[in-house]
Amino acid sequence: MGILGRLKRMGGRAKRMGGRVKRLVSRQHQIQPVIQPVVDQPQQPLPDLDKYTKDALTLAGVFDFSYADIAEVQQHPDRVSSQAPYTLNWYLPSFENAFYGGVMTILRTANHLLQSGGMHQRFLICGNTTASEMQALIVKAFPRLEVSEVLILNSPETIAAIPPSDFSIATLWSTAYLLLKIKNTGLKFYFIQDFEPLFYPAGSTYAQAEATYRFGFYGIANTISLKKIYESDYGGKAVHFTPCVDLSVFYPEAGQRESAPKQVFFYGRPGHPRNGFELAIEAMKRLKQRYGSTIRICSAGANWNPEDYGVGDVIENLGLLDYQKTGELYRSCHVGLSMMMTRHPSYLPLEMMACGMLVVSNFNPSNSWLLRDRENCLLTHPSATCIAETIAEAIDQYDDLAHIRKTAIEHIQTHHADWSTELETLHQALLGFEPKTSGMLMQSSESVFGAMVFYVKNGYRYYVPSSDWMLAHGFKWPNDVQFVSEDVLLALRPARATPRSWSLDDWLNPPRHSSFVMREVAASRLSGTGIEFGAGASPFPIPLDCHVSYADRRHKSELEEDLYPGQTLHSLIEPDLISDLDTLVGIDDASLDFIVACHVIEHTKSPISALEKAYQKLRPGGQLILVVPDKERTFDRNRDITPLQHLIADYQEPSRERDKQHYFDFYEQAFPTAPDRLTEVVETKFQQGHDIHYHTFTYDSFTEVVNYVCKHVAPWSSVWSQPTLSNPEHDIEFYFVLTK
Repeated sequence: MGILGRLKRMGGRAKRMGGRVKRLVSRQHQIQPVIQPVVDQPQQPLPDLDKYTKDALTLAGVFDFSYADIAEVQQHPDRVSSQAPYTLNWYLPSFENAFYGGVMTILRTANHLLQSGGMHQRFLICGNTTASEMQALIVKAFPRLEVSEVLILNSPETIAAIPPSDFSIATLWSTAYLLLKIKNTGLKFYFIQDFEPLFYPAGSTYAQAEATYRFGFYGIANTISLKKIYESDYGGKAVHFTPCVDLSVFYPEAGQRESAPKQVFFYGRPGHPRNGFELAIEAMKRLKQRYGSTIRICSAGANWNPEDYGVGDVIENLGLLDYQKTGELYRSCHVGLSMMMTRHPSYLPLEMMACGMLVVSNFNPSNSWLLRDRENCLLTHPSATCIAETIAEAIDQYDDLAHIRKTAIEHIQTHHADWSTELETLHQALLGFEPKTSGMLMQSSESVFGAMVFYVKNGYRYYVPSSDWMLAHGFKWPNDVQFVSEDVLLALRPARATPRSWSLDDWLNPPRHSSFVMREVAASRLSGTGIEFGAGASPFPIPLDCHVSYADRRHKSELEEDLYPGQTLHSLIEPDLISDLDTLVGIDDASLDFIVACHVIEHTKSPISALEKAYQKLRPGGQLILVVPDKERTFDRNRDITPLQHLIADYQEPSRERDKQHYFDFYEQAFPTAPDRLTEVVETKFQQGHDIHYHTFTYDSFTEVVNYVCKHVAPWSSVWSQPTLSNPEHDIEFYFVLTK
């Protein structure tokens, strides 16, 4: 059920909570919830819970995804038109003012892509509003966007009717949930303008916002710091731009400011924790007590009544200002306070600097690239007294600190004044994203991973076994390898190795160098969607453009207790499906493009039945890859080869007693057990269903089995095979690929 379907179900409760949700999910530019309730159905009212829990419960019911949703491949470059003009769908919550930083930047980008790139812009507004209202707000900010489309997504029908596009961009974490499930677009992007999880306390809503960074969208990050977060912490791929200031609005005054009273501005928005409103209020009380009528304190950014906060005689709140009037206000003030608690700076310090204000902000390591204490601003500790003392210094030594204001103005005019260059960089990046650039290389020098290098993409880490793969995919060693802590890599989900590309000639005449090469070649013709059985901690090197699910007969907790020598817990694949090659339970007929079973067929009670069932689960042209241990090179060397007639009997007349005989053979010949304990061990292991090699094969004996199956059971159209390689110590397997 989709987002709107869930809202229908929630009905009246969601409607009653609309105001609270609006406040919770809105951002600095007054963005509203992604979706509003579309019908009103009676529901039992929520009990008297605390405000956070009520809001979080509503959001938990509205914004949701499944394992199947996040397993979908998000990027489809094949769906992008081969030539311009391109179409871009923007997914935006409804908004009230187009001139606030985040919305303004989105519309400015859209305007550039329309004017310079000829790209058709389509604004998909998520919420209960009207197209004419949104169009008017957009055109007021950028008149040339009048030719763009505006569509309102306020029902399941409008979502189902979303027109296809070459590119789609989510602009707030809530809109990413909608874009995740959109299938009629080429490349998906995420316009990241803040670290949005920190809009909320650590908890359910924080987690919902953070989860969107692992959806597999390409990032468009507002600042290099957000790009690093998206790539380093979440394994994404992003391009960044540097925020700029509109110098036609934000510029210094021509003459000198009035010397008295000193005017102090602070960005005051109650209900937005990231702006430190409460600390600022207390600091302003202390300032007013100290300076009295010799200072004027004003605030803007939200409509609130100072009387409600006990500061009616301290602060004058100007509310939401017109774009031009904001610049005028900044030019009239001497000192400006902007508190920023997330991992990203807002536009306000830039705009205040451009207008010649002496900026005061809090220490925040994520903003150190922009705000440099006593060079272009004053930084303070997060206490009311420290904030008040820092602003007091700015007031008392205003003339002596003129060099800070001068440096700040020069910095803005030099580094943050050219929107056209920054937006053209985004335009070219938008057109230049390819699958190979959607990941990055990471390495940790810490012991658990040793010298292993990983290709990180969409929250997964793929082991890179060779440098030629890096070169073939546009990476340079070691320049493009990012060193991270082992915790960063451990937080990513383990995945398969990155295989090299192999040609049709290689497939027909494989280079028999090593078992890993043979596995790569065997998988080189795979495409589409498939499943691997029994991957454990050594998943098969399936091409990265394939979508792979994993199945095992045991849960991860059981697999952890039974790793093979050399395998590690941090490489163990968690099964998506509890199933086995004997039954293939849980898999629909004709639903897969490939099945991979490496060192699995020998564990089946009836290999012939397994080959028949695999045939049924594959689509026409689908492939079954089998890697089979050569019994002469393993612990099975003392056992007899399982004869074909025995396997036919297992297929035609399954026998539990015959199955038990395999246990006697296994624990007598492969894992020798004392004769006086053999019967006891076998009975125990058999009742437990302990995993054993039921059957043994050589390349020749298995070829005989496959020939029988093709002739009498399942008409596989072709068979590719390679015998065991030559190194008796390291090469213990042979290879078959059966095509339906």
